Amino acid sequence: MPQHCGEEGEGHGVVRSAERGWTSAEVLGCLALSAVLLATFVLSALGMFLFARELTGSSAAAFVAGAAFGFAPYRFGSLPHAQVLSSQWMPLAFFGVTRFLRTRNLRPLAGGAAAWALQNLSCGYYLLFFSPFVPLYVAWELTRRRVWSNARLMAQIAVAGASRSEEHTSELQ
Repeated sequence: MPQHCGEEGEGHGVVRSAERGWTSAEVLGCLALSAVLLATFVLSALGMFLFARELTGSSAAAFVAGAAFGFAPYRFGSLPHAQVLSSQWMPLAFFGVTRFLRTRNLRPLAGGAAAWALQNLSCGYYLLFFSPFVPLYVAWELTRRRVWSNARLMAQIAVAGASRSEEHTSELQ
């Protein structure tokens, strides 16, 4: 990333661009970084909206939850760290599990597993801090819905979880 694109240093972008000009690669790099940073806010809000609506059935409550998660004040302190801002996959992982248990359709479970994988690839911190909560959430949902005795359902969840554990092992090495 060019030093003048979002980092403090010898000068901010406008000052440095007047001094020496920007190359097209630097301009594209700044635009790409800005797009990624903006996308993390919007996608985090959208992911939480979907998850909260799935849990509550209320679009109004989901809107509040999405706005609170996507645009929380603490996120603005992490602007220099795009990987830490990339938390949009967390609610989507939970959304996939919740939707799967409600509909028994495998597509949401696959989407939830993919969101979990993308979250782990986005930020190493979240690999360590978020991953333990996924099986805990699955166990809570299975208990709440009283479906521990459904062997087929448990096998489907085990396959999705096993595919993720294998990737976790390779990501940590």
